[in-house]
Amino acid sequence: MQECYFYVQNGDDNLICPYNSKSEVQIQTWQQHANEETQILTNGKTITQTAFEPMECQKEKCGAWYNDRYHYKD
Repeated sequence: MQECYFYVQNGDDNLICPYNSKSEVQIQTWQQHANEETQILTNGKTITQTAFEPMECQKEKCGAWYNDRYHYKD
């Protein structure tokens, strides 16, 4: 059986779900360099940054919650 940990945020009693996120934002930027002499574009790369906003535990609304406890991996 794998252990499942909830996270407590800001010292309050709200549990943070370790499996779901409220939202996910991805920002992609393209960087390309030019040869200084010829001004021809030489190489480029895509940089992807991902940010997740955590979701509070949904408790009774979650299929893994019963008997007042979380049972995702039981």
